[in-house]
Amino acid sequence: MAIAIDGHVHIYPAFPMEEFFDAAFANFAEVLQRHGLSPKSDAVIFLTEGGEHDVFSTLREQAVLPDDTSPEGLRFLKTEEKDSLVAEKNGRTVYIISGRQHVSTENIELLSLFSSERIPDRSLPLADLAEQVRRCGGMVVVPWGVGKWLGKRGALVTELIDASSGSTLFLGDNGNRPLFWPAPAQFGRARKKGIHLLSGSDPLPLASHCRRVATSGSLLMEAEVSRELPAASLRKILERGEKGKEFGGRFPPCHFFYDQIRLKM
Repeated sequence: MAIAIDGHVHIYPAFPMEEFFDAAFANFAEVLQRHGLSPKSDAVIFLTEGGEHDVFSTLREQAVLPDDTSPEGLRFLKTEEKDSLVAEKNGRTVYIISGRQHVSTENIELLSLFSSERIPDRSLPLADLAEQVRRCGGMVVVPWGVGKWLGKRGALVTELIDASSGSTLFLGDNGNRPLFWPAPAQFGRARKKGIHLLSGSDPLPLASHCRRVATSGSLLMEAEVSRELPAASLRKILERGEKGKEFGGRFPPCHFFYDQIRLKM
């Protein structure tokens, strides 16, 4: 068994919920098949919500107990944790773990996994923001961003890597990095320090990105998620320093530029 993880997920208001989760079920199934893994392997999305977004609370309000006999169709099941849910449809499941996306004063994004504590955007420098996330019980991931790991800001990411070790920090690649954009030097630097990648799809607020979920991420081999305590069990696995295998391809330049233009419209 394995765990397929999309570590950087947004569900925007324009995304039809049924279509989004149909894409998650289908894309995770395709990833497991492509890598020769059991179709019964676990699939996880980290919901990294920013600003005033709080889709997780809405889903939790809709959630029912696992033994509920609701009609077939998409439904959300409670776990024994407040920060996790299970999306289920026709026997297929995806674990949902709550988290937040923060922005430093230097406009560098930072993800807080396993914690829904809100920190005002642009209120703290990157290093202080990372430390505040840890104090709030979050696991720190710095995801790659277009142009945000270059120059002075890139130096700040490098400094954070140098000041961290092992499971105190993860870096994240994502599906928005186009084919022509090489892997940043910080990935190699982190690898030498035993800092791993925990990647994700990072859907943009564009209607076409509704089905982007689970097209990029990380695979953890020989591991399983607890149905009752998915967040706690996955956190233990990640804190052990389990190295993931990245999945998902880069998008062609035309897709990248088209998306960037539409974001500015």
